[in-house]
Amino acid sequence: MEDSLTYYTDLTSRYFAGEASSDEIQLLSSWVSENAGNRKIFEDYRKAWELVELSVLDQKVDTDADWKALEARMQAPVQVKETPVVRMPVNEAASGRTSGWWKIAASVLVILTAASLLYYYLSGPSTVILTADAGSLEQVLPDGSVITLNKGATLEYPSRFSGKTRPVKLTGEAYFNVAHDKSKPFIVKGSNVNVEVLGTMFNVNTKADDGKMSVVLTTGKIALYFTDRSADKIILNPGEKADVSQESHQILKSGNSDPNYLAWKTGQIVFENIPLGQIIRTLNTVYHTNIMLANQSLGNCRVTASFDHQSVTAVLNVIKTTLDLSVTQQGNFITLSGKPCN
Repeated sequence: MEDSLTYYTDLTSRYFAGEASSDEIQLLSSWVSENAGNRKIFEDYRKAWELVELSVLDQKVDTDADWKALEARMQAPVQVKETPVVRMPVNEAASGRTSGWWKIAASVLVILTAASLLYYYLSGPSTVILTADAGSLEQVLPDGSVITLNKGATLEYPSRFSGKTRPVKLTGEAYFNVAHDKSKPFIVKGSNVNVEVLGTMFNVNTKADDGKMSVVLTTGKIALYFTDRSADKIILNPGEKADVSQESHQILKSGNSDPNYLAWKTGQIVFENIPLGQIIRTLNTVYHTNIMLANQSLGNCRVTASFDHQSVTAVLNVIKTTLDLSVTQQGNFITLSGKPCN
């Protein structure tokens, strides 16, 4: 016990002297965190070291004299003439004073830097809450992963990923471009379902139709599982989709047949002989609107059209003209009406 205490007190001294390595700083951090006694020893050393540094600064740094000397040089007349450049002899006394001052400043900087590192390791990561209130929002996470939130979505993640995994919590819809790290899986938590990846691109919507959660994989490979059934993983390959029913505890895998699953992010919408009922669901998702059909039989009418970053008004005008429909709006609700298609 005594040998251990001696080791850590010596390590504390080396830490404040700026001689501790990053691994030793982490080791010291763990020791200080163990109990209040260790923390008190560390704090006592810190206070003593600060007193010593203040004393050294008071003895060796005469800021008034340095300032007066600098001011005198600044006020001296400036003479400009073309002369060959020669190497001047160094003023050893002045150099010694400057060198001494910078050595003291450097030592203080080393101490402050080391203290910042130790605080970084001692303090746990804070939680960042990101919400896309006004529209889609893109954010780069601490590991370099790029996340795009759909309007209304919320993402919670730590200010740094310090554990064995990279966990984030999603409510709503988001597209993930995850930085590859084989040793530290990236985990998206949605209620009681986890999506685990190493590095890939995929879309997650925790508020899909009928209260389900949907996941569509673009590239790479991901695993889905319920938090209480981590051994029962469903693997998705590129182009596949998973629909998760949290009520029945089921994950259904299928091929993704929706070419517009990323339209909310890309702004590009393609309809190829698509029923109007499905088109309305897509538009409501992309534009966050409340479009309805006055007659459900209109849902069987089919449309072929493509749009690129066009407003919902422009899209509806094309549909209106194509199917000879009427468009009325009351408050936030838009209604399409007309004759059923043959």
